[in-house]
Amino acid sequence: MDKNTLNLVWNISLIVTVIASFMLAGTELFDFDLSDTVTRILGVIDLIAIPVLAYTTVKKAKSGE
Repeated sequence: MDKNTLNLVWNISLIVTVIASFMLAGTELFDFDLSDTVTRILGVIDLIAIPVLAYTTVKKAKSGE
């Protein structure tokens, strides 16, 4: 993976993780009810984005960025 692609994937996975986590936490904090399907979809998106974020972070650290 070249440097630009790695940075793009890292940025996208970071943004997706932050948005999904804030939406899940915000619904609990403000006592807003999402349907079970939406909650599960956000959880799955978060579970997919976190390993991608971890992988790209390790690749960035090994490449010395």
